[in-house]
Amino acid sequence: KQTNKDLIKTLKTFLSASHQLSDAAFKKLSIEEKQFFTQNYMQLSHTIETSHQLINESNREKIEIIVRLFEIASKVDYKKLELAARNWFQLEQYDWSKINFPKQKKEYSTEFGSIIMGTYADDIYYLDNKQKAIIIDPGGNDQYLKEGFYQSNQDLIIYNTAIIDLSGDDQYLSTANRGLSSAILGISLLVDKKGADSYMGKTWAQSSAFAGISILYDLSGDDTYKADSFSQASAL
Repeated sequence: KQTNKDLIKTLKTFLSASHQLSDAAFKKLSIEEKQFFTQNYMQLSHTIETSHQLINESNREKIEIIVRLFEIASKVDYKKLELAARNWFQLEQYDWSKINFPKQKKEYSTEFGSIIMGTYADDIYYLDNKQKAIIIDPGGNDQYLKEGFYQSNQDLIIYNTAIIDLSGDDQYLSTANRGLSSAILGISLLVDKKGADSYMGKTWAQSSAFAGISILYDLSGDDTYKADSFSQASAL
């Protein structure tokens, strides 16, 4: 069995290397462009959903914002982003069976967000208050809740997120417009290996991406997926 100390050391090294790959993909974007993108990408989905006639005089300002969003997105090096995503997907292939999971959840801080180790109990994860880089949960009927989208200067840093749940009848619930398993200027990975799971989201959820790559990989179980729009393998 690998000790938790060794695992966290390995994951911290992996996080650093992964962010170097991601940073290379977004190298041409300025801080101001990243800020504009994270603050305005919702304007795209909202305008399309609410406008019966997108191209008209009343929508001029909204159209200008959308045009700039796509201009910024065109600066992303998607070949390098794909390379970064392939590297990030190694988390799914890791042999988690050799890990001694704790009896109580443990959280470890890194400069790229926290690493959380769950338990075999029914854990609840709140994904609103700060960036969670990696969550690894071995079992139990867990809940992953996202009710808002935390904004800070740290959101201007391109970051990658991952949830690896090994078993249990889990719930992935998002009432925020940017839900679970969405990638906006980054990479999102959600892997659920066993169980009858429920995925509930609104906009930008369940493997959605805009200038990013999102992977939702559910390997087995009688699962339920519900979302509103720009979700379920939606990508721009």
